[in-house]
Amino acid sequence: MIDDDRPLGDTDLARACLRDGLRRVLRHLDEAAPRQPVHLADGGLTLPCLCDTHDCPATETTSASPASGAHTVIHVLPDPPNDDAEAAEQAGATTTAATGGRRVVHLYPTQSTLDGAGTTPALLAGYGALPAAALRDLATRAAVRHLRLPTDFGVEDHYRPSAALADCIRARDLTCRFPGCDHPAESCDIDHTIRWPAGPTHPANLKLLCRTHK
Repeated sequence: MIDDDRPLGDTDLARACLRDGLRRVLRHLDEAAPRQPVHLADGGLTLPCLCDTHDCPATETTSASPASGAHTVIHVLPDPPNDDAEAAEQAGATTTAATGGRRVVHLYPTQSTLDGAGTTPALLAGYGALPAAALRDLATRAAVRHLRLPTDFGVEDHYRPSAALADCIRARDLTCRFPGCDHPAESCDIDHTIRWPAGPTHPANLKLLCRTHK
């Protein structure tokens, strides 16, 4: 939340909206949740047991070959506000090649969690909270994509958002914005609340909607 009484411009509103959206999601993630096996996709990877208990359900499954399973992409959110002037140019950078047509599984941790300095769970799109230890294990065989979110949101002069702006909207909303819908961000469309060109291509006028709720 913004604590001072000064008037808020578009940039302030967009940044506050992004921060509040991420905090709202992270507040509901529970690091102490029961350790259940996470099947990332049909025929895909299964996360290993982390609790060392004899009756852990994760010990009853085996991992399929990564070559036939899901391709996992970890979108790393910056911990502090990112003031890098080159953020927009770097926003699309990724560490691995294309997925080869396999189903893609998306996770959203913070940088400190991935580095081991933090314990905040990651968000596994379509599933929920993923413990920090499981995330770091999965990161050894996943594509890690560092999101560099720009801090100066200007109005774009075209209908389709830039790659940097699209990353920002997906990291902010995480799911379809229709009330009660938890459809993952990656399979949603970015829509203008006020139709373009009357409504600007700007975070304040953009939201995620799945095909059911468009």
